[in-house]
Amino acid sequence: MSLAAIDQLLLTTDRAYRRRLFVCLLLAAGQTLLVVLRPLPLQLLLPPDPVPAWIIQAHALLPSLSSLALFLLFIAALEFSVFGVRVTEENASTRLSERLIRRLRARIARHLLRGPAQEIADLGVGRVVAAATGDVETVQRLIKDVVIGATLALVQLVLMVGVLTLLHPPLGLVLLVEILLLSALIALYARWRKLAFLAQMKNQENFLTWITGLQQRSLDLRFGVARGWFFRRTLALIRAMNRRGLLLWHRQTLYFAAIDLFVALASAACLVMLFLESDSEPKTLATVLIFLYYAALVFPCLAKIGEAAPLLIDGRNAYERLSLTLGDDPAANSHPPAPKSFETLTLENLGLQDAEGKWLMRNVSLTIRAGEQVALFGESGSGKSTLFALLLGVQTPTEGRILLDGRTLETLSLADRKRLFMLHRSNGVFFPGTVAENIALGRDLSAAHWEELLIACGLAGRIAAAPQGLATRMARAASRSARAKASASPSPVPSLATRRFCCSTKP
Repeated sequence: MSLAAIDQLLLTTDRAYRRRLFVCLLLAAGQTLLVVLRPLPLQLLLPPDPVPAWIIQAHALLPSLSSLALFLLFIAALEFSVFGVRVTEENASTRLSERLIRRLRARIARHLLRGPAQEIADLGVGRVVAAATGDVETVQRLIKDVVIGATLALVQLVLMVGVLTLLHPPLGLVLLVEILLLSALIALYARWRKLAFLAQMKNQENFLTWITGLQQRSLDLRFGVARGWFFRRTLALIRAMNRRGLLLWHRQTLYFAAIDLFVALASAACLVMLFLESDSEPKTLATVLIFLYYAALVFPCLAKIGEAAPLLIDGRNAYERLSLTLGDDPAANSHPPAPKSFETLTLENLGLQDAEGKWLMRNVSLTIRAGEQVALFGESGSGKSTLFALLLGVQTPTEGRILLDGRTLETLSLADRKRLFMLHRSNGVFFPGTVAENIALGRDLSAAHWEELLIACGLAGRIAAAPQGLATRMARAASRSARAKASASPSPVPSLATRRFCCSTKP
């Protein structure tokens, strides 16, 4: 995995990504150039001997201004320029990264709804949650801190070394040696941190999967015999994450402390060099001040470059998880669209094998005509759900065919299958939240529309009788209420899945 792979992933997510990134890089390059030029106006106040030609020309253009006024004018222009360019670049890069985060999360949600069912099930909750939260934010940091920040920090270092070498070659050499030593330290730290960070990402994924399961089965485990074992397992995962996190923080502390030490030693060496040369060769105060300014900038520039290496490791893991949770764009269906309805559904000698070659079902044949109602009965594990998965195209039969008016199911797009088939499970499908949120599903409905909708569905009386009305919260317990003989809940819990609870027009 390289930055090229991540670049291709982002390009498929947003076609305008490279153009927007190029604009951000141009703005950041302008800011970098202005930052490097900041100390040069000191030559106006403390000109060397002989005076450079550009200072003489500046005085000729503005003869009425003193050196101090000219210096203040240059400084004000530079600082306002740096401020304006920096704000513009930050806003542009933030808009770009937030746009990519939004699109990546939308792709994850789309894949969960449209991707292969077994592939989605194999992902696991922890991996999906980690990809939708931490991994997309890692991509954001890659753009802002690596592609833009570290690249421009490297350019700034090159410019500063070049300017200082022109002013004083020995100082430029010392600064160059400092950069090389710190680069070696950066490479060592990145290698040192790599394996620990990979293990920490796996720990986080396992913990997210586990804690999600605890939240979903909290009531079952609370009064079950296995609650102690589940709690001990949770604590073990937390301790593993804590140990790995402490190790990473200790390494990072040593890393940044070593960078501070290198910068301090290099700065002290340069100051000693300037002091020793002060008797034999006159040096201007401006050169010393410019060096001190550049020496102070070396640390933040190298820190950005140093953070880039671990971020690239983070990016590799983020890319691997994102590539699984994003899925591929579905191929265009080359077959003609299906008709609005069909007359005959035929199953011809269907058979399905598992991964080990064991037959889960075989020689299943059935014909259902329009208007017929067919029920399938059988013990648990006899293949009823598997047969429905084949009918919906979620699984592909090992042998046999499924025909709609003589047309095979494989020729139907996902949109056609969603239009022609509806799956209604025994447990209602709803999301945590209020009744209104589950009915509206993101739409903004007016009061008149709500009243019309509730009357049409037969829910007006039930909702009016509820103390909290449409603000009544749904709960997981509602999905089990249809099977229960008695139900206990601290607040009213409706079930949208059963007429018994929600569809009565009487309070």
